[in-house]
Amino acid sequence: VMLKDGLKMLKLALRSKKFQLFDASLHFFFPDQSTWPTEVSFLHAKGMWARGMQREAFVEAKEILKRNRIDDKNLKAKIFFSCGQWIISMTPPSQVNNVIKNAVKYLEQSIRQGTHYYNTWHRWAWASSVIYYADKTNVDSAFNAINGFLECVRLKNDQSLSELLQMISLFFTADLSDERFAKFAA
Repeated sequence: VMLKDGLKMLKLALRSKKFQLFDASLHFFFPDQSTWPTEVSFLHAKGMWARGMQREAFVEAKEILKRNRIDDKNLKAKIFFSCGQWIISMTPPSQVNNVIKNAVKYLEQSIRQGTHYYNTWHRWAWASSVIYYADKTNVDSAFNAINGFLECVRLKNDQSLSELLQMISLFFTADLSDERFAKFAA
């Protein structure tokens, strides 16, 4: 009960950007950092991100993945997603092509958790399309982007116009082999 209440307080404080309440709740419910559950450590990293400490938050999230055995696939998927998303967010738009493949590695790890986390699929599809548009010979990335946008459509079939438009654009601009084309038709 104490864990659930503590997590609720932390999430509420973080959502409303009440960092004083976040810190007070963190220290009240979870006074010993060395015994924090993984979810608390991740919320702490998200709190750092929300305060503008992006690099520190990213390092902490990577450390959480390294030092903890995380059985909760949803939580693990969200941490991997955050790492990929944070790489993209920390990078000026003109430099995104330099880091996008690193971000994709984290997004693919999130997808491998099998949780069908929409945000991961959408960001992975977008990142794959960025890679393709930067190098139109990279048809694998176009294929990945189309598959990612298709999965987004499956996951959110009522709000999928954006994904459909991006997928259609890629589908007609990428020079897909007959074999790849057949995979979509199947």
